[in-house]
Amino acid sequence: MPSAAVRSHLNPDVATWLDLSDRDRILRLHAAQTEWFIAYPKAVEALRRIDTIIATPPSNRPRNLLIFGEPSIGKTQIIKAALRAHPPTHDGQSRWPILFIDAPPVPTEASLYDEILSVLNVPFRHTARTGDKKNQVFSVLAELKVRIIIIDELHNMLTHRPARQRDFLTVLKHMGNRLGISFIAAGTPDAVVALQSDRQMSSRFFFLPLPVWRFGREFRQLLAGFELLLPLKQPSLLSEAGLAARLHELSEGRLGELAILLVEATTMAIEEGGEIIDHDLLRRLDWVAPSVRLLEAERQLGSPLGVL
Repeated sequence: MPSAAVRSHLNPDVATWLDLSDRDRILRLHAAQTEWFIAYPKAVEALRRIDTIIATPPSNRPRNLLIFGEPSIGKTQIIKAALRAHPPTHDGQSRWPILFIDAPPVPTEASLYDEILSVLNVPFRHTARTGDKKNQVFSVLAELKVRIIIIDELHNMLTHRPARQRDFLTVLKHMGNRLGISFIAAGTPDAVVALQSDRQMSSRFFFLPLPVWRFGREFRQLLAGFELLLPLKQPSLLSEAGLAARLHELSEGRLGELAILLVEATTMAIEEGGEIIDHDLLRRLDWVAPSVRLLEAERQLGSPLGVL
């Protein structure tokens, strides 16, 4: 059994994994990765705003929030943390404080209602009139006391004509007015553009950008938080300046990319028996930064794929 000194660099719960086999440690790591949450300032601010919305009595002009940033920047981790903090309850009367849905592929009133009813597992007829679906949705949301609807991938609205975008946002505005429900949207920076198609609706949103991380003190603190979650028997000192700079270079400051990189590096460290992430291991891992992967894909296809 590893000594207490060996475990001191880890979160106490993660430290218990050192008693497991190498294979089980790796499996536990990959499963836990989907639930990771590092409490950096922007994430804490987002959760604070969500908590405030939950605690505020419903009004006919509810507060809304847009969390936006480039892909792999950490939006999903914030959303999952909010859902864990405010789960559905079924103690006598079912309550569903936060409902999470994906933006419908086609942003119409009927498709929104279909998505909500499907997520709530409420039986409905796809061929029913939109007005009937609306009555059913409004009734269920009121009964479950839904306070927030999170809509992911809102930027997908831009693939449709402006009139359809405005109609969809008008439906959201009406739902908020009638039920006092707040909306939290998540997406790329294009989501800001999507909201601008209805200036009245966009004025009800607070915009919270998640920028790509710059290298510096806060990024090194982030790495120190990650190290607590990596079940290695030896401390890697990820926040040490040289190693931190290399991890920033490989991840290009993208939180999701960094998380996957650290999981792959930890897996290799366990399998090789070294139990530490260092410069040598990162060289053997042969990780390719996301922009380099994009350029290589474009080279093979002979055409640009867009910006990451």
